[in-house]
Amino acid sequence: MKNFNSFLKNMLINDLERKAYYESKKILEKRKPIYVSRKKWLNIRKVAIDEFVGENKNPRNIRELEFSTCYKFLNNNKPSYINNNEWDYILKKSTEILEEQIKKIVLEINYYNDFSVLLGLNKPKNIKQDIWNIIQNKIFDVFILLKKYNASQYCFNTDKILDLLKERKQNGMAEDKWLDYYNFLKELYLQNLLGKLYSIKSPIEFINNHPLEYLEDEKIYELKHEAYRLELLAFKILCYTNNPKELIKKEKPAWIKDIDFKIIVLDLKGKIEIDEKREEYKEKLQLINGILKCNKLQMDRSKNINEEDWSYLFDLEKSIKDKIDN
Repeated sequence: MKNFNSFLKNMLINDLERKAYYESKKILEKRKPIYVSRKKWLNIRKVAIDEFVGENKNPRNIRELEFSTCYKFLNNNKPSYINNNEWDYILKKSTEILEEQIKKIVLEINYYNDFSVLLGLNKPKNIKQDIWNIIQNKIFDVFILLKKYNASQYCFNTDKILDLLKERKQNGMAEDKWLDYYNFLKELYLQNLLGKLYSIKSPIEFINNHPLEYLEDEKIYELKHEAYRLELLAFKILCYTNNPKELIKKEKPAWIKDIDFKIIVLDLKGKIEIDEKREEYKEKLQLINGILKCNKLQMDRSKNINEEDWSYLFDLEKSIKDKIDN
């Protein structure tokens, strides 16, 4: 009989231990049976608490999260069937599980707009403010990270970046986190404009036709300086590859600084002089080679050769002819 009682007792205890996993709430609502020791009963209840708090561990969105057991514990008063020590443990365990669930939701979000719902998650009344701040910051960080990733896909689309710059801060978003994202957009806009300067015909006009109020003064200066440098370079190339004599007769374009235009004109005049000298020396060498081959000089002086040099060439021709004749 004693053995039977012991067997029955063990069977009942095993049944309680099993139910702690599959009927955890019923175990917690149940009073301690007389056949279970206090230590064993506390262990069974701990298992039941872990299982009960961990129910609905895989919420797919924030609304499902608010219906999870851990969130309900954190947002409600202590149930009558839970003692104070167990309640402290439940709150600690629920906080840990809530953090894990939020992290999982965050990592599985594919589109940044889903975060508008995530940011609306209300703070459970039983969670400590400092812990909640940490959780919120984690949400903010991932939210901003995905916002940046989304924006970076439009790095070549000026109009789209401007649209993003016009967006207002999401409700519930921390000011410093949003400012970090806004600064990222401003830098993206700056790099977009800088990149396009190298592929357009008129960089200065391009910059003047785009809003610059989103940029700091030093960035605006950097942008305008680069636009001016590129347009000035293009103007110089045009001057050097076309007819310089015609270009120096034209009026200074309004956008060019006086000092830069004076430098270009001086350079062009120097180029014209060098080109003329080159033609002069080239023609002199041709005439000298002709004289050495006993070719007779033409009677009309070339406009590229002055009278003194022309006279020298005639003397050279005569001298060579005399030597040959003698």
